[in-house]
Amino acid sequence: MLKFNILNYILILIVALCLLSLLFLAFMLYALHYQHDLGSDVLTITWIAFIKVLLLTVAFTFTKQAIGNFLQQGYFNTKSAQFLTIAGYTMVASSLITLILNLTEITYVDRDSLASYSIEVIYDTTVLLMGFALLGVSDIIKKGTAIKLENDLTI
Repeated sequence: MLKFNILNYILILIVALCLLSLLFLAFMLYALHYQHDLGSDVLTITWIAFIKVLLLTVAFTFTKQAIGNFLQQGYFNTKSAQFLTIAGYTMVASSLITLILNLTEITYVDRDSLASYSIEVIYDTTVLLMGFALLGVSDIIKKGTAIKLENDLTI
């Protein structure tokens, strides 16, 4: 349980940092709204970043809720499985938004921006895999909950 307590506190810190990032991005969107000399690309990129961070904040919040339920009610409960399912789908959506956009712009990548482009694609792929992993863990917890319930009824 110590590892889950540590993970719970780390997730609280990550959610707090995501909320600060959302405030910063919201301020940027407000400031950019009144800048008419900037291109629409800056505003679009800022909106995409805002949506991505918002989805990640939701995913981390639901993951934190699932960890909190693990600590309070044990590992096999339906509420944790539901929280992990929502977190998994949200992470998948967050990564697919920018991954699809990055892959459609692959022909425009020049040699100077190739390193940052590659890091973005690797990051999005990692978040996508984490989302699928959360969905897999959610299925394991659902099946474990069913087995636990059946075992408790047998006794």
